[in-house]
Amino acid sequence: MNQKVVLITQRVLFAFIAVVFMLVAITTFQKIVGENESVAIRPPTTSPIVSTTTTTTTTTTTTTTTTTTQPPAVVTTTLALPTTTGVLVGSCTMPTPAEDGGRLVRLYFTCGSQPFPATNTSVVRRVEATNRSFTATLTELTKGPTEPEASSGFRSFFNENTYGAFDAVFLNKGRATVEFSRPVLDRTLTESEAAFFIATVNTSVFQFKTVDSVEYRISGDCNEFWEPLGSRCVIVTRENWETQVRDWRSANG
Repeated sequence: MNQKVVLITQRVLFAFIAVVFMLVAITTFQKIVGENESVAIRPPTTSPIVSTTTTTTTTTTTTTTTTTTQPPAVVTTTLALPTTTGVLVGSCTMPTPAEDGGRLVRLYFTCGSQPFPATNTSVVRRVEATNRSFTATLTELTKGPTEPEASSGFRSFFNENTYGAFDAVFLNKGRATVEFSRPVLDRTLTESEAAFFIATVNTSVFQFKTVDSVEYRISGDCNEFWEPLGSRCVIVTRENWETQVRDWRSANG
């Protein structure tokens, strides 16, 4: 009797254990299936590659160059020029330098209080032989008289402050164009001062026989050169210039 009870009990226990194992197996299987079905695909941690058409807009930048004109050279002209030759200061003579393998150029200044350059109020300087005569002449002219020349009586609106203002000279079929890179006068001149100034330049330019006329410019502008002289652009011809020289000499003996 007891053995039957034990046997039945064992069978029931085995059946219970089998059922438990089956339930556990079913539960585990459902869990696995359930988890697999619920797994979401996470988006990538980096941004997706998007095909983008980039339109490049080219912006044209117009650069406006503001040219600041350097302050005009200081011109020492404290005395007003007389209308006659008046009193001359110094001898206005300088020895001609030895050529010594270089090139000689002639510059015309005024002598003392004389308001107009004359053929006998010139100085000769030696420059490098490789320099072109016309260019070298105007380059030296903008230096003004040296200390020995000034002591001898030579005067000019050009001085050490205007040195380098001359830029270039072009000659085409007798027409000379003289370019200055910056102003050489710091104020508007009186009529006699203007005649003094332009005569200094004209005399040095028209010594070259190939020049029939000349146009003066500052940074390419003829009017800018003539404005301090109280005038608009003037093309100076040899004929007009020589007439002025004759009239001046006639009026001043």
